Amino acid sequence: ETDHASQDPGRQKTIGEKQQARVPSHGMPGERGSLVESPGEPGSETFGRARQQAYHPAVRALDPGVVRRLVEAIAPAPGDEIVEIGPGQGALTGPLLERAKKITAIEIDRGLAAGLREKYRSLGVVIADALEFVFSSFAPGFRLVGNLPYNISTPLLFHLARFARQARDLHFMLQLEVVERMVARPSTPEYGRLSVMLQTRFTMQKLFKVAAGCFRPPPKVESAF
Repeated sequence: ETDHASQDPGRQKTIGEKQQARVPSHGMPGERGSLVESPGEPGSETFGRARQQAYHPAVRALDPGVVRRLVEAIAPAPGDEIVEIGPGQGALTGPLLERAKKITAIEIDRGLAAGLREKYRSLGVVIADALEFVFSSFAPGFRLVGNLPYNISTPLLFHLARFARQARDLHFMLQLEVVERMVARPSTPEYGRLSVMLQTRFTMQKLFKVAAGCFRPPPKVESAF
């Protein structure tokens, strides 16, 4: 189990627990449900498009059965404060909104962000680079979720670890190889810097694998949650 950081600052947080988060009550630019731009966002639409493939495995269509399994594992509740990183076209966003109602999406691509805002009127959308975003702008106890960009997953995980005390828990789909390194035990081939850095801040669990065939088009790697 994971507890709120303010209740026990020394307790580890959990990646891969059950539940999610809702929209920030303070500290965010703009109003809930609005399309806003983070002050640290890199500015040009060209930048967003160039980084799109790096940031959005979520633009691939995902099998509905896998989406249901992801949502069940997260188990979002109406009172949660959920922050979704890189929602892409919203494959996970919609099912989460049905249960959590209030979600903030951190999306670098302006076109995708506008589409999300149009499709989900209650969704808070912030145009920002997740690698630079200050997640402590959310109230303590927020929950992080996302289908993270595989080719920048390691630096992004290191960045998110800075906010371990503020986050209640984190649920991410990542490349299988990365997840195996995250949960690796000492003296195993997968154990390394990523294992050490994250295991000092989180209690982690690999919940299940997601086959490449569950995506359309299928990636060249297997995934895990």
